[in-house]
Amino acid sequence: MSCTPRTFGWTAAAAACCLIGAFAAQAFAQQQEETSILVEQPAPPASEQAAPPPTETAHESMPAPTMTEAVVHPAPRTVYHASRSARRMFRCQEHVELVMVTKNPADCCLYEICLCVPACCTGEPVVSERCGLGGRGVVEYCWECGFTATVKFRHRIGDVKVDYDA
Repeated sequence: MSCTPRTFGWTAAAAACCLIGAFAAQAFAQQQEETSILVEQPAPPASEQAAPPPTETAHESMPAPTMTEAVVHPAPRTVYHASRSARRMFRCQEHVELVMVTKNPADCCLYEICLCVPACCTGEPVVSERCGLGGRGVVEYCWECGFTATVKFRHRIGDVKVDYDA
């Protein structure tokens, strides 16, 4: 197997996406740990402490609700296309690689999609999803700076196409 610059680039991009995903998961876990605090309740006044405890308490044991974890599938082969205005934004600014967990509206499955966005794309994008031509799922991410990334799940071909536009 020969290692061309193109295959090396794709391999490096995939490795970078995995690292970003791992760092994001670790940061999310730390954020979740930092948001929970323990608050002690003040002692009740002396007048309430004098009341006798109830003699008989009826406790029913109920099973705890189980939380099902969402299954996130790795993305199938992904094809990227950037319009002329998107290429201009990439050329003028630094770019950031993101791993987005995207729900395919056609089959409601979750997939990890690697996106590359300019550094000016800050904050949460506006997400819209719909079913497009031939029943394929289309998810569009729009940032305030005007940059958009459209993810198209092409089930007949078996791949994902990402279109960048500005």
